Amino acid sequence: MDPIAAVEAKIVKVADEIQAVGAAIAACTDKDTLDFLWKEKLLLRKKKLLLRKEKEQLREEKLILLRKDTDATRADKPKSFSSVALTEAEQVLRTIGIEECDGRDVANEELQVPPGTAVCDEFDVTPYRSEDEATPRLLQHHQEQLERLGVKFDVLGGFQMFDVHNRASDSLTICCGGQTYCGIFDGCVAPYGLMGFGSLEQSRIIYEHKRPPQDTSAKAQAVMKLLAANAYGPCPVMLDVTDGTTHDVYTIRGKQLITWAGLDPTQAYYLQAQHLQADEKRALWSLELEQIPEEEQVWMRKLHELRPVSGLKEQLDSIIPFLPPEERMSTAFELIHSWARTQAEPFS
Repeated sequence: MDPIAAVEAKIVKVADEIQAVGAAIAACTDKDTLDFLWKEKLLLRKKKLLLRKEKEQLREEKLILLRKDTDATRADKPKSFSSVALTEAEQVLRTIGIEECDGRDVANEELQVPPGTAVCDEFDVTPYRSEDEATPRLLQHHQEQLERLGVKFDVLGGFQMFDVHNRASDSLTICCGGQTYCGIFDGCVAPYGLMGFGSLEQSRIIYEHKRPPQDTSAKAQAVMKLLAANAYGPCPVMLDVTDGTTHDVYTIRGKQLITWAGLDPTQAYYLQAQHLQADEKRALWSLELEQIPEEEQVWMRKLHELRPVSGLKEQLDSIIPFLPPEERMSTAFELIHSWARTQAEPFS
């Protein structure tokens, strides 16, 4: 039992004893017995006062510890996805029980493009000074290739391409092994009609533009960003890491992180089109986890556990009920203020 709650229980017990002694005094007519009862009541009142002081001291000690925890949290800034080394990303996968698999071994049949399928084009990024500069046009290119394969865009019941690479304030946050990670991808495909953070929470395909895509740093970022997209999304997400010519496509299924590396554009966009069209519900902007197949729900729920959970409610529930009524409001405001300061720390 929480120490504060234990002391509160003792206070309640002593209060009951005081009430019982008071009732005995009211019914007593013997002088000697009355003297004894009054002394007993006085001792109980002193005991109650000491317990209240003990409770107050415990409360102060707990608040001090909470402030220290808050300061520690504030000092321990989240690590950006871009700063994660491949060894650390692989450790995160091991921690949550996901194994890396080569898509050409475990799902090579998905790369078999049917005869007559439209051929998709490469995109030349060399005229652009940076990946960021190329991103808007490259995202448009992704959409054009997917439309060529029959994916509907910019209509109700279809999809929409979102450029999110400059929206650092909307960074997705995940936690694993006591470490917090933050970041954003370059773009995403989400159901048509969404705005703002909704496109991140309902992403179906995410894009990361890298030169070259198979660099170890690119792979580490890919792992973290795919985990984050799945942690917030209601259905499985696919990731394409590309320089416009070569594509590394990632997805998570059950306990497997499947990677198809070194794909040409037609193979890559065919995989993505099949992913978007695998279930008509994937075009729903209001899709919820409970609407996808149960076998997918099981492992998606595990990934959702990567999302951080605020300790604010736990702090409030463990302290406020045990305070005198007149102190509850001010203490609650103090805890909320401390928590809000840590949340307001900008991501960098």
